[in-house]
Amino acid sequence: MAIAGKTAGNPQGQPRRSVRRAGLRRLSAAGRGAAQRIADDPCADDDWLLHAVAGVQRVGLLGTRYTMEEDFYTGRLEANGLQVLVPEADDRAEINRVIFEELCRGVIKDSSRETFLRAIRDLAARGAQGVILGCTEIGMLVQQENIAVPLFDTTLIHARTAALVAINETPVDTEPVKVKK
Repeated sequence: MAIAGKTAGNPQGQPRRSVRRAGLRRLSAAGRGAAQRIADDPCADDDWLLHAVAGVQRVGLLGTRYTMEEDFYTGRLEANGLQVLVPEADDRAEINRVIFEELCRGVIKDSSRETFLRAIRDLAARGAQGVILGCTEIGMLVQQENIAVPLFDTTLIHARTAALVAINETPVDTEPVKVKK
């Protein structure tokens, strides 16, 4: 079974193998903010992300406009006791533009990196104790060594969780990268 459709991570709409067919039943797609905005997804499993942000009460969220503005991520996080902060409207629009017009096409610009880093610093200044990179492409532009606030890269967290689930182990140490002070 293949899934096709243009998404942030699949701008040409190439078919992909089904996660369920690959034998990973309880796995949810990390970068699905723009592609699957259905909160009632029967495949959804929030544990992988909630475990990673354990101990954080206020978290920033970056992603596509849909991820930041609609309820898919924010609603689930808030339902689990987290306060979710997103960038201001102008920054959300620019982040969305960079994701679709640059990152999805493999274009990496220092000016765009600075836009993301400024947005992360602003979220931290507003009280975010960490920032979720809620789109698969953001990790191409921003890494933990670029910023002091802990980053929760859903692509890395999800890939590690998928690997552990695939070998029938429980992910126990999906903590964020430790920040050097």
